Amino acid sequence: MTTLTRVVKRECPRTMDRGRAIILELRPGDIISLRRKGTRTAYSTTIQAVYMLAARQYAAELRRIKAEARKARRAAGTHQP
Repeated sequence: MTTLTRVVKRECPRTMDRGRAIILELRPGDIISLRRKGTRTAYSTTIQAVYMLAARQYAAELRRIKAEARKARRAAGTHQP
């Protein structure tokens, strides 16, 4: 992997907010910034915070799927503790 030493900007054309594309900036120091194209207001956070948010969302989705399967089993009468 290459170490990030300068700002890398990318436009996400399919991800829109109020009709504007999202601009993603990766900055040295493990910072990620997001803003709407054509605006100056950027929202920054650490890459670790984004990773933790993604991991929590994934875990919540797994819990939801398991709960739905458990509910379906109980409704079918094949409940196994």
